[in-house]
Amino acid sequence: MLIKDKTKEAVQDKDNEETRGTIAGKWLSAWGTSPVDFYISLQDFVKKNLTLINVLHPGTTTRTEITVTASGSKIRLRFSNLFGKQPVLIDEVTIARMSMREPGQIIEGTSCRITFNNGAHSLEILPGETVFSDEIAFHVSILEKLSVSMYFDRKTPIGTCGLYSAVTYTSKSSLSQVSRAALKKPTPIRLSSGSMACNIIPFLTGLDVLSDSLEASCVVMFGDSTFCNDAYLHLEERILSAGCRTVSVVNKAISGNKLLNDGCGIIGSFYGASALERFQRDVLDLSGVTAVIVKIGVNDITHPYILSMKGKVPIASVDELVDGYIKMANAAHAHGIKIYLSKIAPWNGYEREVLGRKGDLKWSRDLYKVCCDLNEWIASNDVCDGYIDTDLLSEPEDKTALFKPFTTDCMHFSPLGAIAFADLIPMSFLGVEGEAEKLLENRYCYFPREMNQRTENSGNFGEQFQQIKGFLAQLTDHMRFRMRK
Repeated sequence: MLIKDKTKEAVQDKDNEETRGTIAGKWLSAWGTSPVDFYISLQDFVKKNLTLINVLHPGTTTRTEITVTASGSKIRLRFSNLFGKQPVLIDEVTIARMSMREPGQIIEGTSCRITFNNGAHSLEILPGETVFSDEIAFHVSILEKLSVSMYFDRKTPIGTCGLYSAVTYTSKSSLSQVSRAALKKPTPIRLSSGSMACNIIPFLTGLDVLSDSLEASCVVMFGDSTFCNDAYLHLEERILSAGCRTVSVVNKAISGNKLLNDGCGIIGSFYGASALERFQRDVLDLSGVTAVIVKIGVNDITHPYILSMKGKVPIASVDELVDGYIKMANAAHAHGIKIYLSKIAPWNGYEREVLGRKGDLKWSRDLYKVCCDLNEWIASNDVCDGYIDTDLLSEPEDKTALFKPFTTDCMHFSPLGAIAFADLIPMSFLGVEGEAEKLLENRYCYFPREMNQRTENSGNFGEQFQQIKGFLAQLTDHMRFRMRK
């Protein structure tokens, strides 16, 4: 049985509104991140040598840069204090159009104040709560980059945050900077431990758009670290290339996430609740969802054998994982949502690193056989609505390994791999008619999204140099891909 999430009651009024619809259109989830418990003690911080920022000091302005995947005339924001131990007071919130000139900069004159509870300028979120802002008239376009700024007048522990699908900058000043075009000395807030690196997104967990179309729908990419990339944006680009402008794509991935069990270990809270537990909150409760793409299960198979987690993670059998998939599929279908499973991708050559040391986990034939047994069920079951065959991303001469240009470490997708995965998804899964562009075939010049235009205009030669290096690496990968074919 799927565990009901605490946010269910908090968004019940929103669900009722969606059922009724509105004269103007339909609310649609257009951006999101999955909240996790961000608490870790100072003792653990020092002992384990983690790079971690979990407190916003008085006078802090945060600015979170996001990319929306739907168009509409109004927006509303979702905030969460799901894991907080005390109330959170956000003194001021604005939304603006992001500038590509400098990090943390917005286009002057585009800032719009966000209000709460029918006009209040500040927001208090009680522990365990998830709340929406008021509806705000603010037109957005598909794949437009926006910035959400928040001001904190008092010391605020970050008990709840997202880790993926956005970048957040902080800046200290005696006054709020939420409407300033440029923050004073903006600093990105990130978490890094060993091979794990992610962005910290305090309290903001979603943005909905009021679409003009009553037929508009949302697709959720739901999974683990193999989805912690830009595949969801590439999928939206493919949808647009098919001539469809009414389907949004939202990423709800958590690194280290498992299907059956919660995260454990020193940073286990960052791995999130099990996929079964968070499915209600991160898929079923979102606005306008009609399909979900699920890529999860490899951590259930591998984590019990990670040396640093030895004895802490239950071993999951194929039958138990299949049962978990079936529960998830039944829950999706009960809400009229189609569900598509991705096979576990090849991962031969992967070696897990923890706190700078390799060897915490290595690929083995025994573990890979469990993955293959699970993949066999995924490809043949009649419970879900279809599957995505990641075997097509393997090395030509070794089906147990990902094609090298598609991966950073033999398990996780490179920028090129994220594009290749998005190319595998049939448009029919999303309710989109017509043929979509194969991005990997036509767009081999991949530039990091946060740097492309910004570095061209900023004169930051260090960033430009890194961009050129990245371009050359991706160009080489593309040529290898072409030779393979």
